[in-house]
Order: sequence, then C-alpha cells, then structure tokens
Amino acid sequence: MASLPLYSVAALLLLALPGWATSSDVKQMLQEFLSQGDLRASPDMGALADRLDVLRSEPVAEVRQILPLALSLLRSDNPNHQSIGSMTLIAIALRPDSAELLGPDTPELVTLLSAHDQTHSGTALGLLALLKPKPPATLVPYLLPRLLDSKAPREKLLALSGVLLAAAPDDPAVIGAILNLLQDHPDMRPEVVRMMGAAHAVTERTIALFGAGLVDTDPNVRLMAVQAVGRQRPDVIQHFGPQLRRIAEDSKEKIPTRQYAALALKQINPQ
Repeated sequence: MASLPLYSVAALLLLALPGWATSSDVKQMLQEFLSQGDLRASPDMGALADRLDVLRSEPVAEVRQILPLALSLLRSDNPNHQSIGSMTLIAIALRPDSAELLGPDTPELVTLLSAHDQTHSGTALGLLALLKPKPPATLVPYLLPRLLDSKAPREKLLALSGVLLAAAPDDPAVIGAILNLLQDHPDMRPEVVRMMGAAHAVTERTIALFGAGLVDTDPNVRLMAVQAVGRQRPDVIQHFGPQLRRIAEDSKEKIPTRQYAALALKQINPQ
C-alpha cells in the first residue's frame, strides 16, 4: 500500500484543531492513519499530542470507541503507527478514570510486554504506571509471573515492581517476589527500598528491609532507607527511633541523610 505523503499527514492533524476538536475528529484521524499500512511520514508529535488532549475530558462512551483504534496502532509493525497508538493511549491513561476505562483492555496491554519490540514493552509498562487513581489489582496475576523471571533486564524488573506495588502494595505475594529479586540483583536494593517506602508497604519483611537499609554500608541505600521510614505512620517511625537518632547525630554521615533522619524524628517528637 502506498505511503501517506507528508502533506497528507499534516492535513490529518488539522482534522482536530485545538479548541474545537472532539473524539469524533480524533477517531477519524486515527482511522485514516491506520488505513495507511506503510505510513512512512512521522507526524509532528507535539501537534498530535495537542489533538489527542481532548480525550482526557471527553465522555467515557466516546473514548471507548477510540480504544480499539489505539490498540491496533500500537500492535502494528509500522513504527509510526506504534508512536501514534502510544500517544493516544497515554492521553487516555492521564484521565482520572483511566484505570476503570482501560481495565477491560488490561490483558491486551500486558500481552504487549512479551512482544519482541522493546518499544512495546516500555510503552505498556509506562501506560500501566500512569493509570489513575492507581493501576488495578487485576494486573497482579498478569504481571507477577513476569517479575519471577529474575533473568529479565534490571530496568524491566524495576518497572514491573513499581506497577505491581502501586496496584497491590499490601499483597504478600507481590512484596515477597520483589524482595526475592534482591538475591539475584543486590544492586537493585536502593530502588527497592525507595519503592517499598513510597508504597507504604509495611510487613515483617519490609520492616526488616528498612532496618537493614539503615545500617547498610552503601550510603545511597541508607539514604533511601531513612526516606522510606520517614514516609511511614508514626508507630513505624517510632520503631526505628534509635537508628534514626544515631544517623541524625553521626557527623560522618552525609548531610542529606542526617537531615532526612532529623525530619523523620520530628514527626514523632515535634519539639
């Protein structure tokens, strides 16, 4: 099939001008892009994002009609189609109701993780992380098996861990699988400590992780552990009070770590 000339790409973008674009305009634009199986001209991504921004506020029923087109574009072998599909799904994922809206398509999004194209994998994980108000817990059975593959790239394991913790921060299976990764990837310790703290994941195993982090020989791990403890509820901070005081008073400790320890202590003793 003939490729779409550059002037035609520009014309398609003008189908949905900022200020008066509707989901119908976007739908027509995406259908035209998809009809060109050999789309060689890459659209202006800034202009495309402006046109797609309308999807963040259009009625749910109308946006649902866009989803099949976006997924088809993302599945395409054409890199320009992939980019357009990705941009469309990102616009939808930024909606405050995106977790519910994209929920039925969760299996399709996760399937993209196993695609050979690394762009698909990164796009899918990025989209899942954006879902609001948080990624749905229904993601766990789809993503957890991928986290158990300790031979996967470090960046992918960290991204998977972040999405799983956001979706199910209290799930023992999720917490256990993430902590078990440290046996094969000890270099992930700073990021894992940070993520556990941000997710407010408080279990016996995470408490042990925070405690070990506070005395770790790696200053970056200690910093992440201090920050993680400082994010927890007062009784958890109180549990680590002695360690935090030692860090706050240790002149050999790095200044940011001492400062965060002092801030954590102020939460349980304001004076």
